[in-house]
Amino acid sequence: MSIRSLNIAPRAGLRFGLLALMVFALGGLALQQMANMREQSSQVETNWLPSVMAVGDMSQDLLRVRALTLRLLINRDPLVLAQNEQKIIDIKNGLHAAQSLYQGLIVLPEETVLFDRFKTEQQQYLQRQEQVMAFSRQNQLEDAIKVANGEMNHVADEMAGTLRELVNLNKVNANQAATLAQHMFSQS
Repeated sequence: MSIRSLNIAPRAGLRFGLLALMVFALGGLALQQMANMREQSSQVETNWLPSVMAVGDMSQDLLRVRALTLRLLINRDPLVLAQNEQKIIDIKNGLHAAQSLYQGLIVLPEETVLFDRFKTEQQQYLQRQEQVMAFSRQNQLEDAIKVANGEMNHVADEMAGTLRELVNLNKVNANQAATLAQHMFSQS
């Protein structure tokens, strides 16, 4: 049986049904593409951007600890020393909060490796920083300066490099997600 043998009404209905089916299929495909685009933008919004911000917070906190530690060696006023030590303690608490936030956002194995390396370097840095504070409390400035200029400075540079790698890794993945969303948009 051929379509041409059908009357015009059933033939038109069949063609209209086929056209409607094609519209529904295209609509379903468009919805799927939009869902994929939303997933990519959601990854940027809920993971990659907060990760970059958390690493930025960690970096800022460590820079503040570093600056305040050096102030301990410069300004020897007992009141200022006490204030700076308290600020260092407060900043370290904020640093731990930023680390906990970041650790919850880790999704890539290489990110875990970098973060573990950072935590090791940070632990070494904070040990040296505590030594400087102890020497400062005992007025052993030469020993404090020796630790600050030597081991502490070296570990701080390594730690800063690892933080840069973490930021770059998160930026690259955010850009990839955005590019993928743009590609899906162009295809749809």
